Amino acid sequence: MYAEIDRLGLERSWFQWIVDQDGLEFGQFALSQTTKRSHLFDKWYPRLTEFATAKRRQAPLPDRNSIDVTNAATRRIIEPKIRDAERVPCRGNFTAAFFTAPLHILPFVISEWPSTYRHPVFLTSDELTEWRYIYNAEETDQESWWYVFQDWDAQLNPSSDSFWLRDMALPQIDGTTPVLVVWGLCWGSLAGGHHAELWQIDDGGKEVFLRDVGDLTY
Repeated sequence: MYAEIDRLGLERSWFQWIVDQDGLEFGQFALSQTTKRSHLFDKWYPRLTEFATAKRRQAPLPDRNSIDVTNAATRRIIEPKIRDAERVPCRGNFTAAFFTAPLHILPFVISEWPSTYRHPVFLTSDELTEWRYIYNAEETDQESWWYVFQDWDAQLNPSSDSFWLRDMALPQIDGTTPVLVVWGLCWGSLAGGHHAELWQIDDGGKEVFLRDVGDLTY
């Protein structure tokens, strides 16, 4: 067991705690589940990196000076939330970290985060949706998480049907665009959380904070 724990890049003390609490048989089961996740990583991570590389060939990262005033405003809103964010837990040698943001914000995410994660992948939210469709269509094991997620998003003119905006009236001010800003992290089906704020951007590109929308912890 110790040899496998070391291969996985995990702490022996954590598995020792499991054995002390729940017995050797359960410790062996927990280790076998982690080993299974490592096999899924070996199977899928090369395809994931090929997918991400192909997406950046199709849609290269824009230069900071080339984006319009609205995207520049959303970048100013989100950059502090990237810089000061809680870091999503990413344990061991066989875990991919998905970092998701709008295309014009991905360069800042990339500059801030890769050194702290062994296997980072940077995608837009639409690209992540496409990857999930590919993965879910082919992979029968949907419960073994060989990945974690961290995301930031700025939705211009968000729909009132949004989970975050139910029972909330959007501001209707001529010459301004409402923006729903959402960010969070997730490292398991019941581990993570998100926060949402409502902003507005005027025609000149000036951003104004309106209100906190909510927190979700799971």
